Amino acid sequence: MRNDCVQFEFVGFDPECEVRNFISTIADKLHLSSPSDSAIKVAMRLSKGVVQASCRIASHAGTFVADAISDNPIKAIKKVEEKITEQLESWKSRRFLNDEYQITGEERV
Repeated sequence: MRNDCVQFEFVGFDPECEVRNFISTIADKLHLSSPSDSAIKVAMRLSKGVVQASCRIASHAGTFVADAISDNPIKAIKKVEEKITEQLESWKSRRFLNDEYQITGEERV
């Protein structure tokens, strides 16, 4: 499902194929849950044995951002996934509230 809307950046390491595929799968899942016009960037940096992972999803509906630190990339991306998923679920639960007001300019009483 991934297309040009998903970017990856790895600094300080080149993840093994298995790890890269896992991260890619997480990004694909997040993309499917994101607003339809989303652009996603997943960045991972290894420094002094610590992995810093971040994900930024930008769309007209809003921006969703999460960061995590761990001793390995799998744990880090799982933490990021949890945080972003919470944000997306919150957005989904309220995205159609007052929909009639947005369409007609009049609130239904």
